[in-house]
Amino acid sequence: MVKSLEKNDMKVINLTKQNTTYTSNAYFIRGDWNTLEDKNALIDTGRDPVLFHELDNLYTGVGKTKIERVLLTHGHYDHTGNLKEILTRWNPEVFAYSESLQVPAIKINDGDNIRIGDRIARVIACPGHSSDSVCFYVSEERALFSGDTQLTNLKDVKYDESFYTCLEKISQLDVQIIYPGHGRPITQECNLKIRESLKNISQNGLSEIRLTRADVHKSHYDWIDIESEFVRIGKIRCELGRNIVKIFSITVYPEFERRGFARRTIEHFKMKYNIIVADRVRPSAQEFWEKMEFSEDLHGNYVWEKI
Repeated sequence: MVKSLEKNDMKVINLTKQNTTYTSNAYFIRGDWNTLEDKNALIDTGRDPVLFHELDNLYTGVGKTKIERVLLTHGHYDHTGNLKEILTRWNPEVFAYSESLQVPAIKINDGDNIRIGDRIARVIACPGHSSDSVCFYVSEERALFSGDTQLTNLKDVKYDESFYTCLEKISQLDVQIIYPGHGRPITQECNLKIRESLKNISQNGLSEIRLTRADVHKSHYDWIDIESEFVRIGKIRCELGRNIVKIFSITVYPEFERRGFARRTIEHFKMKYNIIVADRVRPSAQEFWEKMEFSEDLHGNYVWEKI
């Protein structure tokens, strides 16, 4: 009779725990039985070379590559500093939300599933700390790898709508352990702490946006700066009338994308104007304007009118 191979707790080893230079945590995950189907995975690479010493002394399975895939919580240097050397040594697959890495990578999206060890990690897009920040949730272990996304002890600070949406999504999960990008794992009352953070953000409100007329010489258009917390995050090219505004373009700078600023800018215009026209909308942008309750006219413009 063949004995079934039962799964134990997921094996997670922080390879930069003994660091001597500033670095993120780098979590190594392998399967219970190191089968060929399991994937030796690393969540963030850190930047301290101690990682390679630890790997040299770590059993990772007969006939298996030390690192078969790397998952990045975001692209900051303290989380990716060892990546090029890892690629040189083992040439693993790299999974990242960012599209601006200097190495080949597989683009991941919210909701994707990736095998790590003998478990499945689900991608949760969580822009806030950076526009490319993600968390990885392993439901079987009720474990969350959070990178630099702060999930607990959030007080007296305003956050973007996209981060609130992310936190709201995470609050609906069963999280028993959080593996952060820095510091020790959180093992006590994770669900309660996450929900308390969500409550605090709800009470404090979201970060406000402000639209300011820009002084642009020799232009036939009106230019509007989009600001949040005294930082310019984008601009609008438009024509302003008494009760109508015609929008030719909305640009949100890359580091502030996917945070809901474009949507909130349009909501701001809706409070002030009776008619908003989005001029000759590109096919790739049509879904956005439809979600904002605009209707297409005969000229390819999208129009909203106050009822």
